[in-house]
Amino acid sequence: IDGPFTDRVMLTQNYPNPFNPSTKINFLLDQSSFIDLSVYDLNGRLIKTLASGYFNEGSYDILWNAKNNKGVNVSSGVYFYQLKTSDKVLTRKMVFIK
Repeated sequence: IDGPFTDRVMLTQNYPNPFNPSTKINFLLDQSSFIDLSVYDLNGRLIKTLASGYFNEGSYDILWNAKNNKGVNVSSGVYFYQLKTSDKVLTRKMVFIK
């Protein structure tokens, strides 16, 4: 049976957007799943892995401080954050302004 409350994975718009110095990203899982939440630049290069692993169903808030995986501040610009689950890929755009 399919309905509005089944198979629901949500990735909300980050807040604030544009942001400086940090932004909050929220996602919702209707069932436990392996996930990967990462930030990419306009060229599709991985900038930062924000969350990765097995998450129980529920709502999660992840804070990004505009640093890459090496701990270095990123430059101003447009970035994409992407949530991958076992069966869905959701992507949204955000803007970092120094």
